[in-house]
Amino acid sequence: MSPLRVLFLLVASLLGASCMQRVYLVQGDDGAWHEVAEAPAHEGYMAVTTEDGLGALVAASSEWVLTDGEDPLLLEVALTGAEVVVTERERPPLNLALVVDRSGSMHGAKMDEARAAARWVVERLREDDRVTLVSYATDVSVDVQAVTVDRRGRARLLAAIDGLEAAGGTHLGGALVAAAEEVTDAFDPAALNHLILVSDGRPTLGPTDDGAILAVADRLGARGVTVTTMGVGLDYHEDLMAEIALVSGGNYYYVDGGTQMAQVFGRELELLGRTVARDAVVTLELPPGVRVARVHGYRFEQRGRQVQVAVRGVAAGRARRVLLELDLPSGREGQALVVAQGRVEYRGAAGRRDVALPAVEVRYTTDRTAVARSSNRAVLEKHDAVANARAREEAVRRMDGGDRAGAQRVLEQRAGEGRAAERRTGSAAIGRGASEIEQLRRDLQAAPTPASERWQHLRKSQKARALDERLY
Repeated sequence: MSPLRVLFLLVASLLGASCMQRVYLVQGDDGAWHEVAEAPAHEGYMAVTTEDGLGALVAASSEWVLTDGEDPLLLEVALTGAEVVVTERERPPLNLALVVDRSGSMHGAKMDEARAAARWVVERLREDDRVTLVSYATDVSVDVQAVTVDRRGRARLLAAIDGLEAAGGTHLGGALVAAAEEVTDAFDPAALNHLILVSDGRPTLGPTDDGAILAVADRLGARGVTVTTMGVGLDYHEDLMAEIALVSGGNYYYVDGGTQMAQVFGRELELLGRTVARDAVVTLELPPGVRVARVHGYRFEQRGRQVQVAVRGVAAGRARRVLLELDLPSGREGQALVVAQGRVEYRGAAGRRDVALPAVEVRYTTDRTAVARSSNRAVLEKHDAVANARAREEAVRRMDGGDRAGAQRVLEQRAGEGRAAERRTGSAAIGRGASEIEQLRRDLQAAPTPASERWQHLRKSQKARALDERLY
């Protein structure tokens, strides 16, 4: 059983909210959740759980490594939010900016749905929440500056939303800057500071360079403001929208048509209300000779032997899984090596926290069988999911370049590797991943030209899926 499929519920007793019962849930390979009396032990994983309900799990892909140091060691750090029951009254207040695209391409049903979804959000917020409304087309308009959602503030917001009309270009970068200024001016350390950015097109005005726009998102994330992006339809810049969410610690959604927008807004508000940790940063200290070759899905910074990975926000019931590949020095038979030790810093309900992570130790051997025997299946499952993400992205890139045969080869090879890993590990999760890649190969075989709407839908859904595989 994978340790990342274990959550605990803190349930309020009928005797009063101060009496809490801890209930452990374990997810089986069939996806069903089962209640157990105690949390199961997980060989190879070291874990800590904080009072805020943040669980930190650390594991290496094997307890043994080869003496020649040629094969990279996989190290996973997973931050898991406990499934805490939080009422609407108990969640932290929101400092929220709604950033709505009203360019000409939003005309019609998409604009109607965007207005309806924004109204849905405003109508459900509390009176101590603060909301800014920013809209953009050829111009950028701060339609309502940060206002509390009392009776008067709610009426102002609803009237401004109803007045949004679609026409003109796409000043996305300018809108992000304007919203960033509003949210940071109203920043509250005790609140959930957040932007929701909606777009159905590519930036055509103002800062249009991806790097300049991402720098704004990165600064927001470092400041404690997350950005969730929603790409609507088939013409938006999915790579940019995904990266904005990634660097700031928000979520990314591909909305296939305007009719899904209200459900996505609802899902996002639910996740915000269930935030366990904000501004989370994992810091690892590496011993001499150990080097980070790659961090999958997350931005990281390495200074000397210290590595920092910005995970940002963690919601209840979700795990942010950071997978690192470490290059190790050679060693002698039986020698022990502490490959990493560190901490996670974050902002929880009680303020800033700094929690030590368990150190991870491996031993050197010349016996490849010993390495395989002690392998950690959960870490290997995560590595396989990351490999699937890379294959999806490479297949999309080749299809965009007109190389359908090359895309087929990439997926065929990845599916074969997945099936081989399934046989070695007996993992149903790896098997399901191989089945998905095989299905994608069949879909690409039947896909029309890259200019078609069917292909555009497929490429956007696959890129969104790849991002999930890297992060969770």
